[in-house]
Amino acid sequence: MKSTDLTISELTRFGPKAIRETEEVGIRGITRNGKSVAFLVSRAVMESILETMELQKNSKVMAQVRAHKAGKLAFTPLGDEES
Repeated sequence: MKSTDLTISELTRFGPKAIRETEEVGIRGITRNGKSVAFLVSRAVMESILETMELQKNSKVMAQVRAHKAGKLAFTPLGDEES
């Protein structure tokens, strides 16, 4: 698998291209001296992260998630669903 990490020098030289590519791959690490120091995150990934954080703040939603994981949540069919 090709690494999506960029060095700071590469980001400086290829900024616009790096941003376009990040839109496709979602997240890219930025490294300095071989260590990750920052990330480029696409808008789609960031929106997903923010939506998840909003859901996690809702105690009723999280109770349902915990019940589902524990196998204590029963689902009800919604009627005539077409496949």
